[in-house]
Amino acid sequence: MKDDEFPISRRRHPRLEVDGPYLAHDLTHGHWVRLCNISEGGFQTEAQRVATVGEAHTFRARLRDGQHVVLQALAVHCHVVNERTPRCLVGWQLIEDATSTAAVRALIDDI
Repeated sequence: MKDDEFPISRRRHPRLEVDGPYLAHDLTHGHWVRLCNISEGGFQTEAQRVATVGEAHTFRARLRDGQHVVLQALAVHCHVVNERTPRCLVGWQLIEDATSTAAVRALIDDI
């Protein structure tokens, strides 16, 4: 295959798959989400609620050492994967402020 046959990724940062259950609390709507993957630019969650694209959310996650981190992100896509349960996969773009950037780096180090 030629180099030009491979699609160019839109991601600036590689995603790290999360192995096992790693939960975060969506403080904006008061429910828990499962973290699926993460990078320095964003993350994907599995949730039981549909997220509104373009809406900013605040999340709190607990690191393995018991410390909490808080980060903010914008919903960039939301796909319902099971309507009966309901189950949605949501892509989040990190809002790049000092607190959120430090929080996502701490999460990456923890995973």
